[in-house]
Amino acid sequence: MITPISIFNNHKWWKSNIKVQNSKQNRKDIVSSYSEDNIVNLLRQHNPSWIVKKRIRIPRPGTKRSKGEVDVICITNHTIFLIEVKNYLGKVSLDEQGHIIQNGEKRTKAFDVIQEKLDNFSLLMISKSNDDPPEMKSILVFDNKKIIFDDSFINHKNYCLTKDLIKKIEYMERDLTEMKNSNMKLATELLDLFGTWDKLTWKGGKEVYGDIIDDSYLLSLIDRNNCSMIYVSNENNYLKTLFFGPKLIFLIKKWSGEEVVHPFERGLEIIFRVPGHASKNNSILLEEIQSLKFGHKEIPKWRSKKNFVKNSNYESKKFLVDTQHKGQIITWLPRGGILVSIGENMKGILNEKDFFSPGIPNDFIKQIYSKGKIINVKITRNNKGKINLKYVED
Repeated sequence: MITPISIFNNHKWWKSNIKVQNSKQNRKDIVSSYSEDNIVNLLRQHNPSWIVKKRIRIPRPGTKRSKGEVDVICITNHTIFLIEVKNYLGKVSLDEQGHIIQNGEKRTKAFDVIQEKLDNFSLLMISKSNDDPPEMKSILVFDNKKIIFDDSFINHKNYCLTKDLIKKIEYMERDLTEMKNSNMKLATELLDLFGTWDKLTWKGGKEVYGDIIDDSYLLSLIDRNNCSMIYVSNENNYLKTLFFGPKLIFLIKKWSGEEVVHPFERGLEIIFRVPGHASKNNSILLEEIQSLKFGHKEIPKWRSKKNFVKNSNYESKKFLVDTQHKGQIITWLPRGGILVSIGENMKGILNEKDFFSPGIPNDFIKQIYSKGKIINVKITRNNKGKINLKYVED
């Protein structure tokens, strides 16, 4: 029934909704996004065959959700570059702990942060591939020309300005052989699997990145496995809304390209978590946004495993505790330990302390026991495929 009160309430809803829909993006986020897009476009234009992805979230072992966002990832013909983008202005230096100091203000340990993300991605590649993993590189790119580096940056070679990025990449991969097709395929599949943040967009240009919480009512109506994006609209113009109320719909665009229209009532909330140190759940009305883009499908079960180096045929009697094997060194792991193949696609972790000795440089030991070296090992633990090894001297 149309009444003066219903007309007033509909008018009030219309004004409030339009105000929120016209929310603008803040300048800091605009500059940050522009810098990242600048790098992405530069890489794609230089070599269209390179695979370039933005804001990929690399899983951290032992967590269900990925925690380490990488601004830009570039897969060339030779290696994989993880690129952190900064838009700092003015004088920058490094303190003893590795923090970047910008105009006297302490920032992040950018070199350590990007290296940790590289280590996690490298471990994932190792655990999912039967081939030797490709060598990966990290670069810290400064997109603002008005920046001055002090002498503390002299010892760091993996940073550059945007204008020097292509030359930097060419220099860093000058001695590398071409990456195996199998590794390139696996890296691409993993990055697609990791995905990025979910993104909310308003008509006024505001964008917010984060996670739609799984218990949001919206996710009981749709399945993110099938849905890539949602477009929200009111099918009634102002006059129709004034007398009859809004006619709200969201158009579901599936990953397959199929589109489905779904009506909904006012007040449908999305529970959204924005990343950051003070991250918390926020309730956002679906009717107030223009679109919602899902950054990933469901989180694979293997993401929650604390040990990614897990073998499928661990019950074989060949791999019982105290059995000895000929092993081949695959790689020294970034965070300690050595990954060793012991046959039949079985891998185990060897404690690096078995090799290090007082008075002998660690780098020298690593050269002797390098990738491909055949060694004798004994299984000390086999917990459902999580295998620990001990070095056995000849």
